[in-house]
Amino acid sequence: MLRAAEAFAELGDAPVVEQCLKLARPLAAETRDARADRRLRVFAERWEARRLEVEHQNELGREGNVR
Repeated sequence: MLRAAEAFAELGDAPVVEQCLKLARPLAAETRDARADRRLRVFAERWEARRLEVEHQNELGREGNVR
């Protein structure tokens, strides 16, 4: 599931990435695999940072267009 999320992130498909993360969290918890949990956590943190950066850039773009 995480690989799918990573692939969709590369495509910029935010809704699908979010859905993949929603599905991956309980799967990682079920496996009780610390490495899987860490990989998921690291990816989710990177994704959130990327999402916030894009949001910030979009806000800057809108502010530049206001006259």
